[in-house]
Amino acid sequence: MSYREIIRKFKSYRKTHPHLANLWIAYLGLKKKHCDELVQQAHKVFAAFEKGQADIKKKDIVSLLLYSMMI
Repeated sequence: MSYREIIRKFKSYRKTHPHLANLWIAYLGLKKKHCDELVQQAHKVFAAFEKGQADIKKKDIVSLLLYSMMI
């Protein structure tokens, strides 16, 4: 079932279950927006790869993860 089909299905329940249907529609909208942003970020990474971006070292990944946990 696609995103649009799921939204359409929830919209069909708005009369009988307006609160739950609207909650899910809003929630799925936020998740879709986040997913779309991730796809855009992935395209930027692909472009960097194609321009010759060097790979990152494993120890640098660990350092970044530890740093992000401290923020």
